[in-house]
Amino acid sequence: MKQEAENRYTYFIDGETVGHGWLEGNEIGSISVRIDMQGKGIGRKFAKYLCNELYNRGNKARYLYESLGFEELYVSEFARKYLRE
Repeated sequence: MKQEAENRYTYFIDGETVGHGWLEGNEIGSISVRIDMQGKGIGRKFAKYLCNELYNRGNKARYLYESLGFEELYVSEFARKYLRE
């Protein structure tokens, strides 16, 4: 994944673009995965990555969820590099 412009991200596999996503404020604006690459878990990985980005920015919604009794199950760590599968 690579951040191309503020809040816009591209997912690459073997140098090919397979997905795009963007953040809008404290929300994921959209995630799209190329049709021929769907069903391979890319959207799930991309969503986790973008959720981490929001979390790292100090998303205030976290405090709401915690006050309602939600618990964090795990934290995924991602680097801003090209992913090769």
